[in-house]
Amino acid sequence: MLFEIDAALHAAVVETGQATGCSPFMVVHAALAALLARLSSTTDIAIGTPVAGRGEQALDNLIGMFVNTLVLRAPSHRATRSPRCSTESAPAISMRSRTRNCPSSGW
Repeated sequence: MLFEIDAALHAAVVETGQATGCSPFMVVHAALAALLARLSSTTDIAIGTPVAGRGEQALDNLIGMFVNTLVLRAPSHRATRSPRCSTESAPAISMRSRTRNCPSSGW
């Protein structure tokens, strides 16, 4: 599915991110999680995002592309709106991206 984001929407995403201390990715993730929570009537949303790279120096000389899926869970509450949600999810997204090679059973 292709879609375009116009300049006004992009500016709003960036402005919201700056106001809440989040990256544009975190703002869009929070908005998508809020939409999915509303459409599915559930409070636990899991969204997968691709991550690429070689997490260990021993893999540097191997040929090939290393891509994994990082699952970002976004607990949602009916009263939560996207900007607040993005502020709450920022530390969790940051922590998950730093520890993406660790088991996530405790999350």
